[in-house]
Amino acid sequence: MLRDFTLAELKKLRIDAGEGRVERIPTMEEVLDLLEPRLREGLQINIELKNSILPYEGMEEKIIGLIRERGLQEHIVYSSFSALSLEKVRRLEPGARIGMLDGKISDCLYKLKGGCGADDLHPSMYGIDLPPEKFAGFRVRAWGGGRLYPEKPTWNRLDLAALERKGITDVFLNEPEAYCVEE
Repeated sequence: MLRDFTLAELKKLRIDAGEGRVERIPTMEEVLDLLEPRLREGLQINIELKNSILPYEGMEEKIIGLIRERGLQEHIVYSSFSALSLEKVRRLEPGARIGMLDGKISDCLYKLKGGCGADDLHPSMYGIDLPPEKFAGFRVRAWGGGRLYPEKPTWNRLDLAALERKGITDVFLNEPEAYCVEE
């Protein structure tokens, strides 16, 4: 369990990234240091609060405080499988953009009934189990099922037009550069 390790222990872990490359787990500060210039140019990132199985006391306050210190509020979307966590984000940062995560779009909508105040729905791209008119008005950011597309290059691209016909407006990607239009 992640909670059983100190930050110093986690920073020692080496993650095989393939082709002889090794990665390390970055802190949120390190991620923001890397992306802040791009965020200020208009990039938007999703911060998934990993607290649906084990709540981490004070997580929302710490993340929101870090984002406020840098003045990056308009560039962040917060998401979680925990509606309670999203309710807390809404109380702490009323203007925050938040997305309800779940496997199926119907489950995302069901969780909204509890009052978490999510702006967006974040289902699996394979979990669109309702017709688009049932979730009209929501931004639907979809993820790739059991894993984000692609963990490793697959040499295949998602059919974005087909996803759009299902009502998906955005996708989470590990390789966004594969979709950039070269000028």
